[in-house]
Amino acid sequence: AKSLPAVAQYLVTHGHKRRVLAQMDLRQLYHFLRMRTSPHAHFTIRHIASEAMRLVQEKHPLVLRYLQLR
Repeated sequence: AKSLPAVAQYLVTHGHKRRVLAQMDLRQLYHFLRMRTSPHAHFTIRHIASEAMRLVQEKHPLVLRYLQLR
């Protein structure tokens, strides 16, 4: 902070990012993907939700067929 005060504020703002392991049932998955893949969702969570949707599609292709998501 002393040597680069303008940069320090950006370094601290990303200190809250942590990896988590989430478990959810099919209903929770549906609501998470529906809300977090919408164009109104924040771009950081949209990226995570899109990756989660890709992983679900890869492992369980029938699940997303019936959820009717974008």
